[in-house]
Amino acid sequence: MIGLHHGDRLRLTIDPARGAGVRSLEWRGEAGSWVPVLQAPAPDNPEAAGSAMFPMVPFANRARGNALIIGDRRIDLAPNWRDPLAIHGWGWQRGWRVVTQGVDHCTLALDPDPALPVRFAAELTVALAGETADFGLAVTNPGHGPIPAGLGFHPWFPHLPGTGLCYSATHFWLEGPGTLPTEALRMPPELDHTTMRPVPGTWRDNCLSGWDGSARIDQPDLGYSLTMTAALPFLMLHVPPSGPFALEPQSHLSGRTEVGEGGLATLDPGGRLEAVMRLRIAG
Repeated sequence: MIGLHHGDRLRLTIDPARGAGVRSLEWRGEAGSWVPVLQAPAPDNPEAAGSAMFPMVPFANRARGNALIIGDRRIDLAPNWRDPLAIHGWGWQRGWRVVTQGVDHCTLALDPDPALPVRFAAELTVALAGETADFGLAVTNPGHGPIPAGLGFHPWFPHLPGTGLCYSATHFWLEGPGTLPTEALRMPPELDHTTMRPVPGTWRDNCLSGWDGSARIDQPDLGYSLTMTAALPFLMLHVPPSGPFALEPQSHLSGRTEVGEGGLATLDPGGRLEAVMRLRIAG
């Protein structure tokens, strides 16, 4: 387990051995108490699935038909969790290697695993500065042929009575069988969060497309507002019946695990796909 901090305002713990899962990210405001910025849905679960944030690589969310497709090549996948579909890639279920570590930053690496159906490597960087936490994620192709690849971040945020959510996206995808998107709707008024609205109080597991790369979460009960930015076109909103909610920036539409528009990218040998998620806190 690695602990990072920047001054006396921001602290984070991350477990490289268990999927590079961020176990906690906390902020201390003028009131002097540490409060959660990210909140683990299952803090007693030591695996990444119970952590407050984990990287999704080399694909995000569910793989439709348990397959990755690049051209006329189909790569069959086995379910990797308590779900009939392979989910979130494999980075969250592997041990990561510590490359560098400082007081307020670290770099972790995921080496290629010959047991997996796709040969890839990944890197995660974490840096705290002021009241900002940056998470950089990259996937590379160390092999000799092209691979399909995507990535995403899976942060969980406190869901309290006063929690508000604001983002801009053009389309809301209906949830269908297997928790996969089925149809894109122009953002209906009752689901429009271009102005601050409460986080939905009922189940949501929907992909949003046409996201502008920024979202704001107001936490008046905790004394801060948070802005999340990422140069990624898709956002997954997951609101369970209880506990924290997830807002997941990702490179492709959930379930679109073939190379093509809205789907996975082709990485040629030596190729790299990367993104940064920034969390900025204002008290």
